[in-house]
Parts: sequence; C-alpha cells; structure tokens
Amino acid sequence: MAGFILWENHLRGATIVSESTLTNFGASNMVDGKTSTQAGFAGGATRSVPFDLGTAKPVDTICVGRHNGIDSTSAFVRLYGSDDNISYSSVSLAVSINTRTKFNYLSFTPASYRYYRVDVTSLGNNIDLYIADVSIGEKLDLERPQKHGFIPPEFADGDQIISNVTRGQNLAGITVKPGLKKVKFNLFYYSESFFTRWLDFTESVKRYPCYIEWDDIETLFYGWPTKRIPQPAYAKNIVGYFNVTLDMSGFTE
Repeated sequence: MAGFILWENHLRGATIVSESTLTNFGASNMVDGKTSTQAGFAGGATRSVPFDLGTAKPVDTICVGRHNGIDSTSAFVRLYGSDDNISYSSVSLAVSINTRTKFNYLSFTPASYRYYRVDVTSLGNNIDLYIADVSIGEKLDLERPQKHGFIPPEFADGDQIISNVTRGQNLAGITVKPGLKKVKFNLFYYSESFFTRWLDFTESVKRYPCYIEWDDIETLFYGWPTKRIPQPAYAKNIVGYFNVTLDMSGFTE
C-alpha cells in the first residue's frame, strides 16, 4: 500500500448514546477535531462508547491519536458496528497505543452500520487513560509509492528546550518539549480519477485536521495545511496526470 489520507470522521457530529468517561474528559473530546482536548477512561477495564450516526455509513479505517495528552498507560481501541444498537459485530481488530506510540491505525474490510461502538481497554490497573482523537471513515488510498514524496521535518523542528539536566556543574542533558512539525507531501503524476474527492478534502481540512499515512515512513501524520491547498496542476509530458504539493503542520511520531 502506498499510503492513504483520512479526513472525514463519521463520529464527528454523531450522537453519543452513552458513555463511561472521567469527569471533564467526555467522549465528545475525542471526536471534536480539536488538538487540545482529550477523553478520559478509568484504568484496568474496558469502557464502551456507542455512537448513532443517524444513517448507515461505510468505514474501512480507524485512526487513534494521543499526541497532546498524558502518557498514562497502554491501551487497546476496537471498533464494533450495529444496525439496532443491540447486537454488535466486530468491525476491526484492536488498535494498540502506548506511551511511545502516539498514533496508530488499522484498515479493514469495509463495513457499513448506523451505530458504531468504540471500546477502549486500559491495560494499566488503576491508571487512567486519555485519548485525544478517534476517527473512522473511508480512506483515500494514495496511488503509488513515491521516492522522496514525503519531505520530513528537521529532527528538532518546532521543539522547545524547557530545562537542562545537570550533574554537578556539568551539563548532562536537556528536556525537550516536542512541537509541531512542518512537512511537505508531494503527490506527483496522479491520475485525474484520484482527485474526484479533492474538493471534499480541501473543504474539510479548512476546519479539522486529517491523517496522512505515507509508505516511506510507515507512520501517521496528523495535522492541517499551513498554506492554501492548490488545485492540482497538469503534469509535464504526461497527459491526464496531475501534480500537487501539500504544506502541512501537525504531529507525528
């Protein structure tokens, strides 16, 4: 797989049927598209949050992020679907997150349900768990691997040194607070059919972050454009193919 873009989150705007979350850390915080909010779950148990989408909607990918929060404990996040909010079927395997894995995702056989239930299992006894984002939807598959298609940030781009670590009178290390990363995604020599959903994508990322998985790095990027997304331009010397570059800012591993 060459990678994908996931920008539409079917859970955003859906009705939360019920929840068992920590005070001031409600389930809506993990589907609101904000990078500063979190949902909180008590440790050592599985907590379920069913969502009512109103109508059946297809999904083939789930992305989970905990980029802005308390690195509390490891967890599994799993997705289930139902037509009646009574009988649920498994939609995805468990997505694993831990204190080092800020983002993870799973793609699976497409399913379509009105109700989707997010089950969060904290693996730390008596250690509360916080999740910043859960997104489900239909991904847009990138057409091909492309060498140098992803232009990564500098290692310390946007990071801040917040304190020094000393040993006696000598500097032994530094404490670094990770900051936003600035990257470029080049989509070169893509077919016209790839851009049939491009308008939907550009309208969505004006308001909400999106996920991009790039095969060269095999990790998720979660962020938003720093410049106006241009219209795809005709590729030179190849009829029917287009180029576009995305300038993005956000979070990654």
